Amino acid sequence: MGPVDDPATASWARAQLRRTTLATALSAIQAVCEFSSHSWIGQVGVPAAVVVTVRDRIVPVSRQLKLARAIPGASVHKVDADHAVCVTAPQVFVPALLQACWSVTSAPVPS
Repeated sequence: MGPVDDPATASWARAQLRRTTLATALSAIQAVCEFSSHSWIGQVGVPAAVVVTVRDRIVPVSRQLKLARAIPGASVHKVDADHAVCVTAPQVFVPALLQACWSVTSAPVPS
């Protein structure tokens, strides 16, 4: 997941990881890897936003941007961080998340 600077957050993350079995974790990883929204994502009919983590080593930026382009009218909000930024550095992630939320609250519904 990467380094976590805040000791309380690091402790919380370790506790969460200990709550599941290896088999369950591997099953979840497999499900995520097999998931694809390509057959339906273009039918999204509400304002949408995609937060892109530009230093992501788990989900390539190209894949994140492909998702954003497939959603009619979606806005893109880039974060100069890795995949786990929401946990490892929420102070970096939250501004982009808020921008994404604001962009959909004031956006017209795609037709």
